[in-house]
Amino acid sequence: MPHFKEIHASKSPFQLTTILGVVKQSATSTVAKVSKPGMSPWEAVGTAIGRLIEEGGKLFPSILEHESVLKSELPFP
Repeated sequence: MPHFKEIHASKSPFQLTTILGVVKQSATSTVAKVSKPGMSPWEAVGTAIGRLIEEGGKLFPSILEHESVLKSELPFP
């Protein structure tokens, strides 16, 4: 989050309202897209997570294909 970097660099006080604004903006740009009139915010979040899981499930078989695996020459740390 840019706000944390700004606070650290300028040594200004932490402002929760700024963080909440960033969270609200992020939620509006993602979860609000699936929200319908009368739907609770938690239902919208659940719907968004459900769609994410559904899309991830579609990718899973491709990830397991032998052709999709890249082997690194570098050893693991």
